[in-house]
Amino acid sequence: MGNNAKNIRVSTEKQGVEKNYTHVDFEGGDFTNEKKRNAQKTRLVEITAKLMNVSKDDVYKILRGRHENDQVFTCYMTLMEKEIIMIEQVKNLVPFNI
Repeated sequence: MGNNAKNIRVSTEKQGVEKNYTHVDFEGGDFTNEKKRNAQKTRLVEITAKLMNVSKDDVYKILRGRHENDQVFTCYMTLMEKEIIMIEQVKNLVPFNI
C-alpha cells in the first residue's frame, strides 16, 4: 500500500463482528472528510444506492451513522474494498516511473 493508506476498524454492534478495511485517500480526498466534495465517495454512494434500491441521501445517512442498515453499509464497504484492490493491481501493472 502507498503512504496514504490507513487501516479502518469497523465493528457492528448487532453481530459483534469486527472487520479491518484499508482506507486509501483518492486524488487528495478522504472518505471521512465531509467538507470537500469527493468524487470517489460520490460515485460509490451512487452505485450503492442503485444496487440496494435506496436513495443516495439514505446511503450518506447510513455512512454518517444517523441511520442503521447493515446491508447497505456492507455493500458500500465491499465496493470500496474491491476498488482499492483494483487500484493497487493497476499500480502494480502500469509502470508510472518511466
